[in-house]
Amino acid sequence: MKNTLKIERYTVMTDTIEQAYPNQSAYLEALFPEYQQIQQMRTYAQDHHIPVITPEIASALRLIAQLTQPKKILELGTAIGVSTATFAEALPNTLIVSVELNDQRFRLANQFLQPWLLKERVVLLQEDIRSANFWTHPQLTEDSYDLIFVDAAKGQYLFLLEKLWARLSVGGVMIFDDVLQHGWVATLNYPNHRQKTAVMRLRQFMRHVTQNKNAHILPIDDGLLVLVKEGKESDE
Repeated sequence: MKNTLKIERYTVMTDTIEQAYPNQSAYLEALFPEYQQIQQMRTYAQDHHIPVITPEIASALRLIAQLTQPKKILELGTAIGVSTATFAEALPNTLIVSVELNDQRFRLANQFLQPWLLKERVVLLQEDIRSANFWTHPQLTEDSYDLIFVDAAKGQYLFLLEKLWARLSVGGVMIFDDVLQHGWVATLNYPNHRQKTAVMRLRQFMRHVTQNKNAHILPIDDGLLVLVKEGKESDE
């Protein structure tokens, strides 16, 4: 039987730590450098204002992935491939199917992920999960995935959970990034009406998962939500 990852709730005062130890992030990045290709991707993303996972989130994803040792990963929201490459480097024997809808980011990810695409360790798809034909794609016909990582439209997280949960294997882990949205979800201090819709949907999503799922929050950056699928749970 597959081991179930348990992550307890805790609080990290990241702002206070950074103020007290302003050189700590740079020290840790030097001590645990990322793969060179990932560093190049980060530089490109920063120069072109493309949001990608932070080094802190990448570190958490590597830890979860190495603890759970998934054989198959499904990722929604490739962007240019930083998180995809993070999983690929952490798990050399794992198949990663990554989905990106945006045309420009999909093309960039195809370029950046060539080292893993050529080894057939990563499958990159340009698909819309809202499509009724999503699961009919030949690369998406697997019965289940051991780890699912979601970094897509935040206002769609509840919909995506309902769409994906049945595809998560028992004992598997589903991870949602940016669930706290700059603190707006907690404070409701969102900057404009457009953000209000996403924030209110995220609050609804958070209420749902904490009441109905084995949910754990890692308050890193904008919040990482980890759900563990237990054997007694239904897929509804």
